[in-house]
Amino acid sequence: MEVHHKIPRSQGGSDEYKNLIFIRLDVHRLIHSTQEATVKKYLQKLNLDSDALDKINKLRKLVGNDKIVA
Repeated sequence: MEVHHKIPRSQGGSDEYKNLIFIRLDVHRLIHSTQEATVKKYLQKLNLDSDALDKINKLRKLVGNDKIVA
């Protein structure tokens, strides 16, 4: 498990509890991934349903990354 800042500190986020979420390492990497090959690798590894992908896309948006379209 890792701690993820919903809004990155570099974008004005804080270390307050309401800005933090516990997630798996693989999910954390997927949220921050920008390379198509890396995104595909973690999508295959995680085998996410549409609800989980929606949640990840919300977190990706907060960090400034594009939505993943499966």
